[in-house]
Amino acid sequence: MTHRSDTQFAVLNRLRTSCGACCLIAALANVSMAEAKDFSNVITARLLPGWQLADGTQMAGLSLQLEPGWKTYWRTPGDSGIPPQFDWTGSRNVLDVDVLFPRPRVFHEDGGRTIGYKGTVILPLQITPDQIGDDIHLAAQIELGICREVCLPHRVSVDLDLTHVSQQPDAKIAASLASIPFDGEDLGLPAVSCTVTPGEYGLRLTSRIKVTGQPTDAVIESSDPNIWISEPQTSYENGYLIATSELMHMSADSFALDRSSLIYTLFGPDQSYEMHGCS
Repeated sequence: MTHRSDTQFAVLNRLRTSCGACCLIAALANVSMAEAKDFSNVITARLLPGWQLADGTQMAGLSLQLEPGWKTYWRTPGDSGIPPQFDWTGSRNVLDVDVLFPRPRVFHEDGGRTIGYKGTVILPLQITPDQIGDDIHLAAQIELGICREVCLPHRVSVDLDLTHVSQQPDAKIAASLASIPFDGEDLGLPAVSCTVTPGEYGLRLTSRIKVTGQPTDAVIESSDPNIWISEPQTSYENGYLIATSELMHMSADSFALDRSSLIYTLFGPDQSYEMHGCS
């Protein structure tokens, strides 16, 4: 698990590389302010038991409730922030937990873009047991970021015995599942095409994406957490979104890009969807 001090260092290093010295000074001030206050009641986390699927896997939910004005981050936080990290090693009879992320909100504040949630969000959890039919004890230590006037790392702990789980879906978890972005392939969209050229600090990625309507925001991620990808500059051309992003390795060294590992998420007014890889 990532320790608090390690997480703070990683966040500040990312801020330094992405927005310069002024942003770093502000972040350091925020961390210092956070040390002097108690933020333990800002976010409340609990597990929802969910239901069992026909193949023996189980759906559960992680409910995160934030105090008014506070936000936490999506799997990719945007220009700055802390992506959530999950440690399930305290669980029993659990082979794997797949954390699913419903559609987030995109915040444009102070000249930057962050992606996350306010109020209450439920993250669906698809649990694969070691032994189907045996009781499951689900336990997690979760590192996440919370932000209002100050932004800081935070840790929550949750656990729940999943015994006598219902066969009927939980309405709240089901509603969250329904808001997860569609797979672009299921919508019949063609694969993304892209070109990679040298950039100012690393590589420049230019992608051509078939779209339905005009998405309001686009996010590009890599499966390599050490590769930082900027908010894309976008334009539209005959039903395609042209997105250009700068890529940089967190070590500032040269690097190779695995194009198949890229994830494109497009958020529109009516629907959101993901495309995987580019050629």
